[in-house]
Amino acid sequence: MGETPLLREGLLSSPAFVRDLKSFLGLSEDVLLAISELGNQPDGFVGLVQSRTLNARFGISVDKAMRDLRIARFLYDRVAELDLDIDNAARQLADMAPGLLEGSISMDDDRRNAIKAVLSFKPAFEISRVKSKSVNDSPHFVGINGSWNIKPIRTREGETLKVPVMTMSIVWHDSSGNHHEAFFHMDDQDWDEFSSKTRALAESRKELEDLL
Repeated sequence: MGETPLLREGLLSSPAFVRDLKSFLGLSEDVLLAISELGNQPDGFVGLVQSRTLNARFGISVDKAMRDLRIARFLYDRVAELDLDIDNAARQLADMAPGLLEGSISMDDDRRNAIKAVLSFKPAFEISRVKSKSVNDSPHFVGINGSWNIKPIRTREGETLKVPVMTMSIVWHDSSGNHHEAFFHMDDQDWDEFSSKTRALAESRKELEDLL
């Protein structure tokens, strides 16, 4: 049996993919190692923050950095999907590099080792991805927004009371990929009860530590 190809048939006939792959393979060892470091974070390779990091450190445009990071993530996921040996995957990329780069950059051992670093297992990213999968198949929390305001209330005697009121929204995501947002108000009593329940939930989380 022949070796498992890292890249699916047809990808190299896509001009956009070839452009991005050439850009990635042409990166210096230092940039590739920086991409490897960025990939070993909970958010993984791809993101505006990561792109701006490469821009600040190496002067790479944000758009190009985002493309390079997307290719790095694609190759990383492809190696995991196929359970490919990293040496094998890096060799396949090194073998195709001269044709793609037209000899402008040599695929030396340092650059090949840097590519292997990009493709290597990323614990922080994988742990974050596993945790995310634990809630992705059901409605789950995305974010919370809120602010305190003063609402004037007039009594029957004509006196004006200044009542602190919290305007809050909770954003959640359903299993079909849709975002939803629920809005509500809380006075001081509601807030005290809400805070008390969240503290109780935080304490109950601590009780799980011995089981983890």
